[in-house]
Amino acid sequence: MDKNTILIGGAAAAAIGFFLYKLRTSKPLPPAYDGSESYLGAIDVGTGSTRFLIFNSKGVQIASHSIDLTQYFPSHEEHEQNPLEYVEASLKCIETACQKAGIPKTLFKGIGISNQRETIIAWNKETGKPFHNAIIWDDARTAEICHELQNLKIDFRSKTGLPISTYFSASKILWLIRNNSAVRKSLSENTCLFGTVETWMIYNLTKGKRYVSDISNASRTLLMNLRGFWDEEILAALDIPITALPEIVSSAEVYGYMKSGYLEGIPICGSLGDQQSALLGHQCVEAGSAKNTYGTGAFLLMSTGNDIIQSSTGLLTTVYGKFGPDGPIYYALEGSVENAGSAIKWALNKLRLFSTFAELEAQARTVADSDGVVCVSALSGLFAPHWRPDARGVIIGLTQHTTRAHILRALLEGICFRTKEVIDALLSDTPYKLNKLCVDGGMTKNVLFLEIQANILGVQLELPFEKDLTALGAAFAAGLGCGVYRSLDDIQKLNKNIEKIVDFTWDEQKRNEKISLWNKTIPKAFND
Repeated sequence: MDKNTILIGGAAAAAIGFFLYKLRTSKPLPPAYDGSESYLGAIDVGTGSTRFLIFNSKGVQIASHSIDLTQYFPSHEEHEQNPLEYVEASLKCIETACQKAGIPKTLFKGIGISNQRETIIAWNKETGKPFHNAIIWDDARTAEICHELQNLKIDFRSKTGLPISTYFSASKILWLIRNNSAVRKSLSENTCLFGTVETWMIYNLTKGKRYVSDISNASRTLLMNLRGFWDEEILAALDIPITALPEIVSSAEVYGYMKSGYLEGIPICGSLGDQQSALLGHQCVEAGSAKNTYGTGAFLLMSTGNDIIQSSTGLLTTVYGKFGPDGPIYYALEGSVENAGSAIKWALNKLRLFSTFAELEAQARTVADSDGVVCVSALSGLFAPHWRPDARGVIIGLTQHTTRAHILRALLEGICFRTKEVIDALLSDTPYKLNKLCVDGGMTKNVLFLEIQANILGVQLELPFEKDLTALGAAFAAGLGCGVYRSLDDIQKLNKNIEKIVDFTWDEQKRNEKISLWNKTIPKAFND
């Protein structure tokens, strides 16, 4: 390791509603409804909060309400939530958002659901009560179980598109079976039900009338064959009865009707996992279209149309969605950058390099470039395409001329270079050329960051006015499910209301020089 290398460890009356809406967003103010417009609702059960958002048929957000969710951390590797809170908070959000909008219930055509993926819940089908808190997607308690699964002579990746990991639902189901006596007893009595968050929500909102899983969420369990059915070989090997799993359904059809709350009687008719929902929210329908969501990490998905493309670079092959019960399955490739917003928060809270996010951008703009400083913010290892959990963050290229601004600029650049690595992997796995990248997430408020990302990629970035893309995608799916839209083409033709297009300005020589320096730095994070 060079001596100049630093190691660093891991959203009343309609008028009032519209007025508040304009203050909160900066989007063009939608026209007041005249009785002929139709509206779609979206329940978005995320990790941090549950929200309900209202969109008109043009995809314009009218009103929303959010309630934070309680987080439980029984140990450093365990993360849980109360599944009853998902339902209670969603019903409260629906009532409040509808009051803000002042829209009659009769104008609502359907409700869609977007949700945190991989989170698992077990409950009794006779009482409807959960046996245990929901085990959240990032819970890592099942590492030992995953190690056992590695010994099975089953090619999980070719069957499911996914590697064996604590990330996915299967090991969480096994943990519940092994560690909860009530789950085991219920299984023996054929009264135990397992489900991801959308399954739990649909079951509760329809008062137990439907026990189903949208295909995009089912594809994240490590139990579903990419062809769209529960894989019998995997279920037999894991001893999980198919009777304890929901019926796999499409992402856009009427699953049932709201049985309580302000929107009682309105059909629930769309469902997508959050990242797939964001892809549809961006109107990325054609094969080769892609989006990146810059949140805690950065989640990049590219539609591959009806083709299953098995990655040779460690990316995940996943189901995008099936937009109607008789429609074809659409697929996607997915790659994740481990630290995006989390790296920025680390620099804020731990290093105290800046006080506000506005200061971060202002400071980084005081220098023309990073002056040779490179930052790999591998604070929790490196995900795709390296898959090195042992990697650690590094900063190199420090000199006596290095300032805080250079380091901050290098931090932003590092996140952009990690995105480029994932995109390069996507392009090597597919026949597509990326001409633009649709972007969303908290980091897109930083214009300098977007400029750097466009320059490193050499492609345009497209940032829409609508920032709640996961909810918009769920609303689009509901619109397809209830007939507001006839096909994906109707969604693709909608005005996207683009807030900003960021183009690249670097020439090829400068880009290649920066990429070369990055490629020389990455191995230093491995400390081999």
